[in-house]
Amino acid sequence: MSDSKSRCPFCGAVVTKPPAISAALRCGSCLRLFAAEPPSPSQPLSERASENKSITNDSTSATRDYARTLDLLEQALELPSEAQHRLNDISRPTVALPSAPAASWRRVLKSASMAAAALLLSLTLAGQILWAQRERFQHQPQLNPLFTAACELLECSVPAFVDISALRGEALSVASEAAGSLTVSFRLRNEAPLPQAPPILILSFTTPSQRSVALREFAPADYLPTGRDPQRPLGAGEGVAINLALVDPGADAVNYTLGFRAH
Repeated sequence: MSDSKSRCPFCGAVVTKPPAISAALRCGSCLRLFAAEPPSPSQPLSERASENKSITNDSTSATRDYARTLDLLEQALELPSEAQHRLNDISRPTVALPSAPAASWRRVLKSASMAAAALLLSLTLAGQILWAQRERFQHQPQLNPLFTAACELLECSVPAFVDISALRGEALSVASEAAGSLTVSFRLRNEAPLPQAPPILILSFTTPSQRSVALREFAPADYLPTGRDPQRPLGAGEGVAINLALVDPGADAVNYTLGFRAH
């Protein structure tokens, strides 16, 4: 079967209609759809060709410019429902995308369990490292409360903190009293970041030639004020006023020193 000819009802251009097309054609000049009908047989072919050539030569450019301003969807010819359905399928293809699977409560519970297990293992590993290195970390101010609480649960004890270098004797003075006695006054201060037990005091007197005249050690119960428990540690930054009554070591004792040592 040979191709037939149809004339565009909008611009008058002749359009070749293949045999397989029976519903609608699109004009190659104005790009509009129209019903596929062959041209009237009463018009001679030579006249149709001459008319087509005239339209093509004289108004092709103007027709194309006009076609660009048209709304093809609103001004398209009404087509049979089956043909319109086919055109819609061609012009607007649809692609089915797979939807994401909905998360079930089992999957959520599994993820939460794995996260909790990972956190528990991390905490256990950190605890083992801290316990193995407890001599290094147990007296750090940030970690000492943690070790103390752990030992309360495990029925162990954290060794007492000792830092003699952090103890200071401030405002030391010696005053002579009647009947050959002296009064030594100073303020004992703990400048360590953790509490520590009161130290043993060492008080010495020397001559100008650095010869020792008198030396005595005092336990916390001997020098702490009355009413203060000697077993109670000195808190971080805590200071205690000390007053000691001593026998005058003599006129040669012109120098005195104060020292501390641990129990």
